[in-house]
Amino acid sequence: MGKNDIFNINVLEFTPSIINSRDCIKNLKKEILKAPNNRVILNFGNIKSISRSAAQELISVKDEFNKEWFHKKLSFSNINREVSKTLKLVNSNNISIFPKTKINHRIADIWSFMC
Repeated sequence: MGKNDIFNINVLEFTPSIINSRDCIKNLKKEILKAPNNRVILNFGNIKSISRSAAQELISVKDEFNKEWFHKKLSFSNINREVSKTLKLVNSNNISIFPKTKINHRIADIWSFMC
């Protein structure tokens, strides 16, 4: 497995289906850091909802990992409407974190779900 291969993380394995605290995201961040690859996709399948504080932490983590100097690129997949709605609400004052991208059938940036 090369460094540029994609590493998938099933979020449900490390958080409850209702993500209700920043600590859940901090635990998820530890798993992202352990990933052997530079490209990491967080699969939100079966995640029912996320609190505003956890959403804010998740946006911060994504922003941190996607900076040019950091060696990991983070994307999201399988985000339901409830989670997308909360992320959009929390992110409404800083939409530049998620630049608009073309939707890939299997992988999509969170901004693609918000349009």
